[in-house]
Amino acid sequence: MFQIAICDDQLDECNVLRDAIADYSAACGMDCSVTNYGDGKSIIFELEDGIRYDLIFMDIFMDGMSGMEAAHQIRGYDREIPIVFLTVSPDYALESYEVQAFDYLVKPFTAERLQVTMDRFRGIYEENEKESIIVSDSGRLIRIALKNIVFMESQHNNLFIYCNDGQVIKTRTRIADVEKELFRRDNFMKTHKSYIINMDFVKSVDDEFRMDGGFRVPMRVRERRNIKKQYFSYISGKQAGGKI
Repeated sequence: MFQIAICDDQLDECNVLRDAIADYSAACGMDCSVTNYGDGKSIIFELEDGIRYDLIFMDIFMDGMSGMEAAHQIRGYDREIPIVFLTVSPDYALESYEVQAFDYLVKPFTAERLQVTMDRFRGIYEENEKESIIVSDSGRLIRIALKNIVFMESQHNNLFIYCNDGQVIKTRTRIADVEKELFRRDNFMKTHKSYIINMDFVKSVDDEFRMDGGFRVPMRVRERRNIKKQYFSYISGKQAGGKI
């Protein structure tokens, strides 16, 4: 299910967009949930509290914190969530690129124009879906891009996922439940019964792996030689392929 947020201090305009998204979803069979916010501070508070959305529609002109200010704050800790700006004027189109805006809709927009935005979003989302995993965090489903995972650590019945943006996601998931998906990619390796690393984030290796962010990940002592061999084989392959 797509999780979509609309941030607009004009409730009637919020509802117009909500209905337009519902019409689009019904027409193409897309399952989505839409949440309304009346100001920038409210959505930022929720995002900082761990709520995650797949797409945000953000009005630029709002009382108090503007949509552009809110977007700058969001980009401080989430560089990838798509943000579509809503406005009655195209004057901020250039500034919207500073926060990597996904799209820019000038009000009043047509159903056809919204469809262009939603079709593009779905295409990118479905492509990214192939390169991500979904975990549950306090009852919420969170999608994590595999390229952003530095390493995972299992503790009892919890799995801690360390991401390259500094975020640590705790989920009631067994490490065995994610292994199959991760090991389809050659950059993930299990170094210990409780650890899986993304070899793209290894800084150095001796008797343990030193990861980006200063983290240290242990190896199984009896398999240390083979683990190192697998790592150096991966790095050699990347170098040969010109990926480093």
